[in-house]
Amino acid sequence: MARFFKPQPSAKQTKFQDPAMGESLKPDERPRPRGDTQTLLAVERTFRLIDENFQETLSNTPDDQDRHRIVSVRDAARDAYWKAVESHLGNDSVPVQRLREELKTANQTLEASLADRANPAELLLNLTQATKLATSLTALAST
Repeated sequence: MARFFKPQPSAKQTKFQDPAMGESLKPDERPRPRGDTQTLLAVERTFRLIDENFQETLSNTPDDQDRHRIVSVRDAARDAYWKAVESHLGNDSVPVQRLREELKTANQTLEASLADRANPAELLLNLTQATKLATSLTALAST
């Protein structure tokens, strides 16, 4: 398991908060990928889309069971992202490329669902689909 350091925030640089890590990381202190950056960017996009819209999505979901699913999906997306950061994503085979393209399409669909929010069931389905693809891509690219 990797050890993460606690960075000292700087007023000059923009920082982002990763609630899972409980600390602020400046862009230049973010973990550096050790392999395929396209794959990492696709997985990161899934996590960021879900995480940045998490509170609003949760507050617009009246059903407790769906709320628990949204929390689980966000946690799975976060785990996939940090696994991708820690892993050497060296496999860029044809199946990885195809899965990465599927994830990019799923991210676009998710982004449209998050912007619209008209159909909560469809939004939950798109959240789940994008997270499953991100998790699968991370596992496949890590081999």
